[in-house]
Amino acid sequence: MQAFSAYYENGKIIPFGNPTIPEGRKIIVTVLDEPEEGSTEGLIERRLKALDKLQAEIHACNEPLDIGIEDIPRPNIIRAVDL
Repeated sequence: MQAFSAYYENGKIIPFGNPTIPEGRKIIVTVLDEPEEGSTEGLIERRLKALDKLQAEIHACNEPLDIGIEDIPRPNIIRAVDL
């Protein structure tokens, strides 16, 4: 398997360089979830938006908790989490 970098422009996928791909070969296209160049929204802003959305969904849920706060197990995060 080979991997090539490319970008999407005007409905076409434009590869960087001039890769040679044999005719009839199957291709997997992966669209990366990363901010556009020049975008002012950084990683911290995306994380804050995700937390705000989570909090809004929690407040919008009208289901009561069946247990007390002291009965909720504490999370033990042992590795980095990227939101």
